[in-house]
This record gives sequence, C-alpha cells and structure tokens, in this order.
Amino acid sequence: ASQFSVIGRTGGEESLIAGPPVENVLDFDWSPDGAEIMYLHRVGGGELRLTARDTTGRTREIKQLTESEAIIFHPLADGGLGIVPTDRHSLAVVDRPGKRDTTWPIPNWMSVITDVARSPDGKSLAVAARSRTGDTIVVTNLDLETGNFARLAAYPGEDPLAITWVKDGSIRFVFRGPDGAFGLYKVSPGRPAEKLGALPYYRAQFSMSNDGRHVAAFGYNDKNDVYMIRNFGELLR
Repeated sequence: ASQFSVIGRTGGEESLIAGPPVENVLDFDWSPDGAEIMYLHRVGGGELRLTARDTTGRTREIKQLTESEAIIFHPLADGGLGIVPTDRHSLAVVDRPGKRDTTWPIPNWMSVITDVARSPDGKSLAVAARSRTGDTIVVTNLDLETGNFARLAAYPGEDPLAITWVKDGSIRFVFRGPDGAFGLYKVSPGRPAEKLGALPYYRAQFSMSNDGRHVAAFGYNDKNDVYMIRNFGELLR
C-alpha cells in the first residue's frame, strides 16, 4: 500500500510536520492557494475519500467517492475539482460554485488519460494521454466550459508521468521516449513542441516547479537479494 506523509524543513532540518502517515493514497496535490495538501485515499469497503490537510495537521473531508469514480484528481482555481475515473476514459468537472457538474468523455483519438494540470487562468486543463494506438503520448488543452479537447502535441513514447502548466503559459511534460530514457518536453502557444533534455533516471516519479525551471525526481530501483529459508519439511511431515 502506498503511504503519504507531509515533510517540511525547519531550521535546516527535515521533519514530519503534519501528523501521521496516511495509507493507501492514490493521488495528492497542493490546493490552489498553497495552504493545504489534498490527497485521495482508500478507506475500505470500496470507498475513497478526498481529504485536505494543512501544515499544522488539521484535516477536513472534501468528498467521498467510490473506487470506480476516481483515480486522479486536480483542484481547480475556483474551488472545483477535475476528477479522472478508474477507467481513465473521461474527466469529470465537479463542485464548481454556481455551475453544474459535468463529465467530458475523451475523443476517439485518445485511449486513456494519464495526468492533468490546470492553466494559470483557471479556464483550461492540460491533459496528458496515450493515443488510441498506445504508441504515442498526446498533450491536449481541455476547455472547462465547452469540453473541447484541442490537441497540442504528439510524440512517440510511453509512461507519461508528469505535466505542469507553468506561469509563462507553456506546458512542461515528462515521458519515456523510444530510446527508453525519460525526457522533459515543452509546448508553447503558437510554437512547435520541443524537447528540453533527457532526465537521468530510468525509473522515477517527477514533479515540476510552477516556473518550469526545476524538476524534482524521486528515483527508485529494484534490488535482487538471496534469502536462505530453513527447511521445515521433517517437522511439517
């Protein structure tokens, strides 16, 4: 089971600043104002809970969902939520003040949504997805009012892991290219998409700063160990 903790830095040292770890976390993000951490986690019985926690440890429940209703969420600037269900074939926009809940199905040239990020003006979502053929990563702009998915870029590759809409209006995204290496890419309005560089990890999770200048990588690898287990054959017989 995945585990989630909030770590802060005080006096030059890292410490746990917001209570005990949370088990079975599916997704997490900062609130739009940066005052809370929001996380989606399993609570048992096929139920999920979206919770917010500030850095003093106070928590509040935002929404309860079933396991089929959500695998990814993204907080919107107006207090609403973008929610991707478990099958990743649509995106629901819910809890927006004064507006009805809406679910937008993906177009037929996309197969599954892998990640989302809100635009600086709060009117759109950048959506990373796999193509229908499964061999291409596509980046689209989802208009939150009309549900229109406008394709911005398409690259051969797999494993899209992060997408961020940065302050200058460009979109940064990370995925594994045909050479097997993760790369950082950029899409700017009115300009061809470009690769900014390769990332020095074969297996990792990535997070990007809002100014697009920094990438944090959380690398991991498997270690093969040999264990000797006592043979209890005679005892069991």
